[in-house]
Amino acid sequence: MTLRFETFCSSTSCKTLSKVCNVFGKLFEYVILELKHDSMVFSGVNTLKSAFISLQFEHSFFESFQWLDVDQSQANYAFCIKIPSKTIGSLFRGSAGSKNQSSATQSKGQEGDLFSTISSCKMSFDPVDCKFVISICYSYGMIKST
Repeated sequence: MTLRFETFCSSTSCKTLSKVCNVFGKLFEYVILELKHDSMVFSGVNTLKSAFISLQFEHSFFESFQWLDVDQSQANYAFCIKIPSKTIGSLFRGSAGSKNQSSATQSKGQEGDLFSTISSCKMSFDPVDCKFVISICYSYGMIKST
C-alpha cells in the first residue's frame, strides 16, 4: 500500500484558496505547501527574504480531508511541496470572481464568465510518484487542472 492524500472543498472554501493563491502569486516566486496529517499550510518567502507569510487551513476547512492507506504507526507525517507561483496563478487566474479580473482578461471574450464561478476543488498527492494535482471544477462543467 502507498500513502496518498486527497482533499475536496466546496465553492466557498475553494474561493478562499483561490484568493490566497492569487495573493501569494503576486508576493512570492514560490508557494510552499505543507501537507500535514491534520492540516494544510501555505507559506512563502519573498525574493529578498525579508517577508514571510504562513496560512494554516485545518482539516475542518475542507469538505473532505483524508490520507489514504495510512499505517497506524505513522502518527505524525508531513510533506512539503515547492510550487512555482506562476503555475498556481495560472490555475486560479480569474477564479476569484469577475469583479477582480483585469481588463485584459475581460477582453478575451467569454473566458472571464466561464472561469468566474467555482463549484468545487479537489487536491491529491501521491508521494511515491511525486505527483500533486489540483483540479478546479467551474460552472458549466469546465475543469482546470495542474
